[in-house]
Amino acid sequence: MLDLSLVKIESETYVLSQGGKTCDWLPSLGLEDISLRDSAKVAARALVLNIFVNIAFSAPIAIARKWLIENDLMDSLTLEERKIIEGEAEPNEETKNQLKWQIECLWAAAWAGGLASDLLPVQEISNSLASWLPSLRNNESASEFYGKFQLRSHDEIYKKLDLFYRSHWHARSSQLEGNDPAPFHPGVVQQRRHFLEWVLHREVSWDDVDLST
Repeated sequence: MLDLSLVKIESETYVLSQGGKTCDWLPSLGLEDISLRDSAKVAARALVLNIFVNIAFSAPIAIARKWLIENDLMDSLTLEERKIIEGEAEPNEETKNQLKWQIECLWAAAWAGGLASDLLPVQEISNSLASWLPSLRNNESASEFYGKFQLRSHDEIYKKLDLFYRSHWHARSSQLEGNDPAPFHPGVVQQRRHFLEWVLHREVSWDDVDLST
């Protein structure tokens, strides 16, 4: 059984070590609301994110759509994602810039699936990330990725989520006060937290994840 007070202390110790601030009255995330998603569904979300990161860097929609269909991933798309994939036109630059943030979710997915050794709020994305995922350019199948994607335990993911939850509080609080939250980047922390929250709330859709602090 997780000791939530110890989890809180460990998270706060990291935030403070990076020059952030903590909030003693920020409550722990309730275990009663937590339910871990199936590993295959988490892997499927990672594969979808990978395709949208490719689109953000100008992969053609037609090729992305063909790959998703061939790998039985169309049903894993959100409504907004489906609109992009089924559209005739390539996304505009504003949409591409928004999609580029998905790489932060994808990095969290790599950790959750045991591909990355660690995931931290203040951490660069490894250059190895692309090599862990099927290549859209080479039309690589998703099957190998499913085989090597091993979802971490409930407790591991909960502790990591708590760290990002408290780091997110620091970033938002600093912004509201007009202070620089560095080295915590609000967008990076939020996107990585988004993925972890989704993994631990199986009844919540991707677009409805609660990121409040």
